[in-house]
Amino acid sequence: MKLVHSRIERQIDFDENFCYELIIENQMEFFNLTNEIIKQADGQEGDFVLSEGKLLDFAKNCLVIYDYYNLGMQSKRVQNLINSNVVEVLKDGDFVEKFANINQTLAEIGERVKEELDFNVETEAEFDFESYAKFSNFKLVTADNLKEDLCDFVSVMQKLTNFNVVILINAYCVLGEADLKDIIKQLHYDQLNVLFVDSSQRNAFEDMETIIIDNDLCEI
Repeated sequence: MKLVHSRIERQIDFDENFCYELIIENQMEFFNLTNEIIKQADGQEGDFVLSEGKLLDFAKNCLVIYDYYNLGMQSKRVQNLINSNVVEVLKDGDFVEKFANINQTLAEIGERVKEELDFNVETEAEFDFESYAKFSNFKLVTADNLKEDLCDFVSVMQKLTNFNVVILINAYCVLGEADLKDIIKQLHYDQLNVLFVDSSQRNAFEDMETIIIDNDLCEI
């Protein structure tokens, strides 16, 4: 599996090594490339190309993590995946009759409210499985340990989708060397490829391939 970009000379070849770091010292280029990664992970256009004998869908195959303060709540994609799983649980369970009773109660409440208003209104207060999933706002539970939260988040996302690459942006800013080593070890155990993207190199990890784009946009 390879990841390439038109402005990065060297290709990221996960078949050669499962773990890479991309250090982008030029601030504007760092913003441009990370912004592109985030947008492509959300299904938008971009110049990063992921392939494995054939072109792969970047959004479906890459889990991009950049907001370490809101793991599990950083994108519509994550929320849509959670809601889809909630709907599947409701469809497989004995919930049809319960929802019919709820909708009957809502209809009765709506009629009583309309009688009290001095102007004509209509209401469409009816719950289906999809609207219930959105209304209930199911969120992933997180704790205060970032390393454990991050590993748990990746594990949950593996159950929700079939990504192969984890891209961690600015992880060096919030995680120490020991935690990063543990995360790399866990991702390797889970047979995932990992790319760290940061603005400066702060640690030297064994078995990690490094690509550096300096302030003059020269590749080292």
